[in-house]
Amino acid sequence: MNLTDTKVPTTNAYSELYRPQFHYTPEHGWMNDPNGMFYLDGEYHLFYQHYPYDIVWGPMHWGHAVSKDMLHWTQYPIALYPDDTGMIFSGSAVVDTHNTSGFGIDGKAPIVAIYTRNGTTVQDQSIAYSNDKGTTWKKYEGNPVIPNPGATDFRDPKMFWHEASKQWITVLVQHDRVKFYTSPNLKTWTYASEFGTNDGSHGGVWECPDVFPLKVDGGATTKWVLFVSTNPGSQAGGSGTQYFIGDFDGKTFTNSNPPAAINWVDHGSDNYAGVTWSNIPSSDGRRLFIGWMSCWNYACNTPTDPAKTWRSAMTVPRELELKTINGEIKLVANPITELNKLRRTPLKWTNETITPDDNNFFDSIQGKQYELDAEFKTDNTNVTEFGFKVRTGDSQYTKIFYDKVNSQLKIDRTESGALPNNANNGFAAVHAAALLPNDHIIKMRILVDANSVEVFANDGQLCMTDSIFPDDTSNGLELYTIGDDVTLKSLSYCLLNSATSRQASAEELKMLPEGISNHDFETGDLTGWEIVSGDAFKSSNVVLDTDWWGGKYGQYNTYFLSSCKEDGDTPTGELRSEKFVLAGNGKIDLQVGGGNDINNEYVTLCRASDGKELFKATGSNSETLQRVYWDATEYLGTTCYIKIVDNSTGGWGHINVDDINVGRFDSNLTGDWVGIEGNWENATGGKMSTNTEGNSICLSTQTGSNFVMEGDIKPVGGAAGGFIFRSNSNASQFYCTMVDTSGVVRLCKSDKTVLGTYDTSISSDTTYKLKIVANEMNIKVYFNNSTDPIINVNDTSSRSGQFGLSALDGPFIFQSIKVSTFNTNLKGLYSPSGVWFDTASGKQGVSTNNSFLMSTTTGDDFSYEGDFVVTSAIGATGLVFRSDESATKFYCVNIDLSGVVKLWGPGLSDTTAIVTVKPNTVYHLKVVTSNKNIQVYFDGGKEPILNVNDSTYKTGRFGINVWNGTAIAQNIIKH
Repeated sequence: MNLTDTKVPTTNAYSELYRPQFHYTPEHGWMNDPNGMFYLDGEYHLFYQHYPYDIVWGPMHWGHAVSKDMLHWTQYPIALYPDDTGMIFSGSAVVDTHNTSGFGIDGKAPIVAIYTRNGTTVQDQSIAYSNDKGTTWKKYEGNPVIPNPGATDFRDPKMFWHEASKQWITVLVQHDRVKFYTSPNLKTWTYASEFGTNDGSHGGVWECPDVFPLKVDGGATTKWVLFVSTNPGSQAGGSGTQYFIGDFDGKTFTNSNPPAAINWVDHGSDNYAGVTWSNIPSSDGRRLFIGWMSCWNYACNTPTDPAKTWRSAMTVPRELELKTINGEIKLVANPITELNKLRRTPLKWTNETITPDDNNFFDSIQGKQYELDAEFKTDNTNVTEFGFKVRTGDSQYTKIFYDKVNSQLKIDRTESGALPNNANNGFAAVHAAALLPNDHIIKMRILVDANSVEVFANDGQLCMTDSIFPDDTSNGLELYTIGDDVTLKSLSYCLLNSATSRQASAEELKMLPEGISNHDFETGDLTGWEIVSGDAFKSSNVVLDTDWWGGKYGQYNTYFLSSCKEDGDTPTGELRSEKFVLAGNGKIDLQVGGGNDINNEYVTLCRASDGKELFKATGSNSETLQRVYWDATEYLGTTCYIKIVDNSTGGWGHINVDDINVGRFDSNLTGDWVGIEGNWENATGGKMSTNTEGNSICLSTQTGSNFVMEGDIKPVGGAAGGFIFRSNSNASQFYCTMVDTSGVVRLCKSDKTVLGTYDTSISSDTTYKLKIVANEMNIKVYFNNSTDPIINVNDTSSRSGQFGLSALDGPFIFQSIKVSTFNTNLKGLYSPSGVWFDTASGKQGVSTNNSFLMSTTTGDDFSYEGDFVVTSAIGATGLVFRSDESATKFYCVNIDLSGVVKLWGPGLSDTTAIVTVKPNTVYHLKVVTSNKNIQVYFDGGKEPILNVNDSTYKTGRFGINVWNGTAIAQNIIKH
């Protein structure tokens, strides 16, 4: 089969419509709050809230990027992933210079991050640490370090060292206030104080605090600045960040201004959740800030490129200062000086008179990314307003102007271009802020990029940031005045070069392999292994013998290692593999033979950071090599090595070792995998196609007709790869779902017929999740945990056949290939009670009382549905939601063969509706919740048969239930 004819052109990354050219954006996926920012060894580290599998908010990860100048960014692998304990919400990171945490190794300071763990029902604060400058992280085993005190909205910790009190401080928010905690070691935290219940703006929930000292006017006086973001409630009407100026003694923040005073960091609509970098060296001395350039009123609905590759950007990094303005201490912000590196040769004007009818000042100038720096005189004129129209074209423009009548700086984006696609978002608006001239001069420094304008007025006394989405052809510029002439004292127009953004190289990541080179000694020597001590292990101990006096050695291939082959049982010594990152499925298997002495002759998996032996195996006083299995999934992502020890000198004083497999291919498909085309191997991290060109196909001998097939696929140099299903034995007829690095997911047949496509960004060395649901003629394809299918077609070419894998023109790695008959998007299934089986029709539960199959998926407001059939003479089955972990507190909607649909739960009164229900008949149940309202729909009905208001359980896990009988569930989907 040849699929090259169906490729589409590759997208030119970072040149897409609306993609900023000097603001940070992720290569793909969703981004919001900046997190965990620190400086170390000449590099600025930026972490951020990230959902890599879609361009809307989803289960939060920490993305990671690194820059030497805060302009040119290198994108690193995801730093922190959500797990069964919760999502990774916002937080911060510090360089633990004196290793107060004890996490450092080899005399080097660790990086310690604190983040909000957004669990099923509560938010608490947890930590993780890194010993490689933030590239890889280990979550602390003692989490959470700051438990939830019984509060909602308990999140967003910002951590820093307070030199005067010699302790660590964390400030976080609790709904409408901030709380301070102290610690000597970043692991043990003590509550200190709170601030803000009666101070500042309370138009929304408080989020993302930061607190730091600044010199006033660069002099000897120091004041502390406290940032708090609020959503909604800003001056511009949506999300915004306020600041307080005061004093901090290591425990308590005291506001220097009246409680009712409100000061905004930015007066536009799109600068939210901003925080500052830690560990900036004193030789620099700047306080450096970056914010998320969006607003929760419309963040998930803003226009993006047609391929829907990415969404959201950060502001330009800014330097913060405190200055005395008209007798008051105020925050001042200006773009970082590094921005000057992007400037081209500017055009400059001085002492120009601008008249109301002069529309040709910039007639020959066009641009989409530039800087304007202007000074206007406001005396001796009756002008009512003056300023600029940027990104003009056809009827589009964005106005940035000074309203002299009302003494306000304004941005008008009512005609700026495309709009977010949600209702009542307030995007098309005029934003205004009070501004007085300084000595009859209004200064405007304006940064224009592909989807934004940022204004810094009067040397940063006032900032305004707004997103805009003009057409690509709207690149004109106008200078205007209304009411009278205005004198332009000076003006500079300067085009800005694009900053670069790229993926980190293996050298930059200092990447360790994900497995062991020469894992089976097939080089015939100890290549890739280190002799640590003794003389028990030499290259001459790698042998190819096949028989011993008691039978066969049973090595995996040709060679194996034996510590006795050179000098018998007398020598001792230690051998180590290269260090590697435990990856793949986290499982290790190896062959061990020789003496039985777990203390003196053994093979062990060691953690590299401290040498701890995590798993051990020894022989059984037999030369025959036996297969040993270790489940090391809890150490996934950990740097490890294999150690082989022989300290025994008596009889059977030696050890035999072979075929050490780390993170090998994981699949529940039974039978053998057979290579039909190309070359395949069980590589570290999964099953890999190794051909550099042409087709590669391998098939499992297991067959299926109606099923769910899902797994992970990772391009590592290949053009396209995917899952084969319903194949004949020689792979001449089949279906295949391909992930193509040209930017498309495709469902096709072996004759090259394309049944459906889905355009999306596909990057090399990135793992993607693929799921196929086949039911008779219907085939649905899901991608990266999507709730809805990306492809949904009917085809009758093949109804049954074998499962397999396919790769085209280069290698792909496949992992965790699972086939079941139960279709669900719930994650982490487990059974706290009862017995559950996989059947051809779905998941079957059997119970004489209550049987629950639960998941780690959680939610509060949702749509949740599925198909159920009771196969016994009596019984009930249905949907469980808003449940605790052990299914002791929950809501449940059951179909009961007594003739009712029932909403019930522990401690609740039953609510029922009479229906006709028969055994061995499939019925559809659907639940829709909104706050305390619960609506139940039965068998496709358009109106709810139950409509109840109850607030006993507000959030929790999803599952299914069988009561007093046997039932089968299928297509259990949470939206």
